[in-house]
Parts: sequence; structure tokens; C-alpha cells
Amino acid sequence: MEQVLIVANVGFRWFRFATPVWRAGLSLSLAMSLSASASENILVAVATNFLQTAESLRSEFQQNNVEPISLVSGSTGKLYAQI
Repeated sequence: MEQVLIVANVGFRWFRFATPVWRAGLSLSLAMSLSASASENILVAVATNFLQTAESLRSEFQQNNVEPISLVSGSTGKLYAQI
């Protein structure tokens, strides 16, 4: 089973208004879901205008980790519809 992580260029302005407990819960659940699939291939859906940045982030991530990352690019609307 592949895990899909959505990266969109929408910003996290709403994140600073969330309560600290909610932010901690969100961060913990994200960390747990990523660590649970540590041996699996990570599939990341990326908006086309963010692809170049995502590729550089992937190369930096893979220098310190062994998990393979696959990037899938497309328009945000099409990626949303597929997921």
C-alpha cells in the first residue's frame, strides 16, 4: 500500500491560528503516519509549479534517509480529483 502526501502551494496561514493542542495532534499524526510506512515507497502529489522545489527537497531528504520518494506532478485540481 502506497502512502500519498499532498503538497499544494496554499500556504499555512491558518496553522498559526489553531490551538496548540490541535497543532500538536496534527503534527503527531503526520509524524506517526510517515514513520509507520518507513519501509514503503512514498508517493508525493505535487502541484506543477512546485515540482522543481519538491525535487530539490527530495534529493536533500534522500541524502539522510533510505526511503524512496516518487513525485507525481499535475494541476492542483486534477490531483485533488484523483485523490
